[in-house]
Amino acid sequence: MPGDSRPRPRVIDLSDITPAARGEEHRREKRMPANLQASLIMLADGEQGERVAVTVLNCSLHGIGFRCEREFSRNAEFLLPLEMEPNETALFRYIVRHCRPDGAGFLVGAEFQEVAASTRFLGSQDQILRAILPRQETPA
Repeated sequence: MPGDSRPRPRVIDLSDITPAARGEEHRREKRMPANLQASLIMLADGEQGERVAVTVLNCSLHGIGFRCEREFSRNAEFLLPLEMEPNETALFRYIVRHCRPDGAGFLVGAEFQEVAASTRFLGSQDQILRAILPRQETPA
């Protein structure tokens, strides 16, 4: 109606009810801070490809967060080589879930998929965390 001064109802969209919009954490697990220099191996059509230098900033049982100079596409896959014990390196496959610009580089979040290769590693995801985290921050 002309001259109607009643407040109009606000249309709510999905972003209003997401955990991030409410200021809540949306991860399923707590992330633990890390500071590990690593070299990822990009996967292209199932073959090993480009090596990318990254700094792993945080990790959980099911994922890692890292900073790098290269942009990643959502669902890109890569291998993360980790030394599990002296003379034992295992390759872990991750898939990129998000990538966003951050200053001179990019912040990337990736989800653990599988142990891709290892000569002896038959351990758990807890052991992966221990390989990434400094000794004093390793979960009990």
